[in-house]
Amino acid sequence: MLRIFFVVFIVFQVVVSGLMFTSCKKDAKCDCNVDTLGVAKVLQPDSIVGKDAVIENRVPDNNSGSSSLLATFAWTNQGFFDVARSLIEFDLSYFPSQTKIKSAKLSLYWNSYNNLIEQTGENAFSIYRIIQEWDEQTVTWNNQPATTDSNKVTVPKSTAVDQSYINIDVTQLVQDIIDNPAQGHGFMIKLEDEIPYKLVVLASSDCTEAGKRPKLVIYY
Repeated sequence: MLRIFFVVFIVFQVVVSGLMFTSCKKDAKCDCNVDTLGVAKVLQPDSIVGKDAVIENRVPDNNSGSSSLLATFAWTNQGFFDVARSLIEFDLSYFPSQTKIKSAKLSLYWNSYNNLIEQTGENAFSIYRIIQEWDEQTVTWNNQPATTDSNKVTVPKSTAVDQSYINIDVTQLVQDIIDNPAQGHGFMIKLEDEIPYKLVVLASSDCTEAGKRPKLVIYY
């Protein structure tokens, strides 16, 4: 009798675990591969070590390296066509050149600031590899670094005004940076179509809410 009870208990546990995994797969905020991909390196830098900035054509010589907001948009401002792009770089020096990673997931979190409060319009965006060095405190629209289309990642338009983008698969982009660090200096976020009116508002590493800062999880 005790053996039968034990077998039934084990079967119950397996069924429950299966249901939890199925539920997990349906949750876009859940990374279900943690147990299967092995060791993870989590990068979610703060304002001291984080490196990100916004560049904007309306103020082409202005630097926004200390902003708590990463805003990527196409808008109009007093009749002026206004475009902004975001730059992020994570320190990947932990990984020796040519290290083969299993997966890399980037999470970007909704944030709001002043009148920039909602994900707006047909705001699909792409993530490009930056191939030139740049400085967080001096980068501007006029001196923005070059990028490459190789292995760019496209993210569909938002489905909610407060949407965060969890576990974006940037594996090949990160692998490219590790393989060729001389031409791997982070990511640039640009709208797929830089025509008004579209807006993506995200938190930067300067955000006071630690959990909202850009996060990169690398499995190796």
